Amino acid sequence: VPSYERDVIRPRALGKFRNDDVAFRSLAKAYADDGAYYPMQTAAMALAETRHPKAFETIVKGMDRPSHADVVARGACAALASLRDERGIDVLKDRTAYGRSELLRYSAAWFLGKLGSFHEKRRDEVMEHLTGLLRDANYRARMGATLAAGGRNPLTSAQAMKAENVQHVLTTMYLCGTNDAAGRFAFEAGLPAKSGISGAIVAAVPGRF
Repeated sequence: VPSYERDVIRPRALGKFRNDDVAFRSLAKAYADDGAYYPMQTAAMALAETRHPKAFETIVKGMDRPSHADVVARGACAALASLRDERGIDVLKDRTAYGRSELLRYSAAWFLGKLGSFHEKRRDEVMEHLTGLLRDANYRARMGATLAAGGRNPLTSAQAMKAENVQHVLTTMYLCGTNDAAGRFAFEAGLPAKSGISGAIVAAVPGRF
């Protein structure tokens, strides 16, 4: 039976216990054995918050399990970015590869950019990888990149939207782009984004990607 306390409040509370073995074991069990996809996603995020020495390997080990709309894997991508462990860069790069699902590739690319911003020595490598993804036929990737570049397509240099209108679009995306989840998304992700009925989300980091 779905329970907001069990699925959301409890894992988040446990995540506040930094480097605590008891909290870590409880979250690791929920992530591995819960059986309900969204609680498993929440557990992954909470695992990252614990900053436990085994958090990285635990998140990666369970991230490729099949789930509806790749909810578990996408949550793991977010968790790796939150954990800020440099090893996550290679894991996320791998999840952007052709052959992965569209939703997973998008999430991995998005959180790869976020994680890369914490590791100055690898920023150029991450940006080069993300620039390569701009050639992706997937319109979501190209649209997000164009908004981030002030309305100019980074590959063709074509001005797809007036620069002065981009801020209005991004502001609207930030305020209501994810519908009923807009407030929570703005608080937790802090990025302008637009969700779709398919479950995909388009987001942009203005001036970056």
